Amino acid sequence: MITFLLTIICVALVFGLARFVDGLMRSDDD
Repeated sequence: MITFLLTIICVALVFGLARFVDGLMRSDDD
């Protein structure tokens, strides 16, 4: 169960980081 929760957290962090970087690139391009 803990492994499952850790996997969810890791995916959420990676997804959030990807959106954050994408947002920075968009604002920088604009």
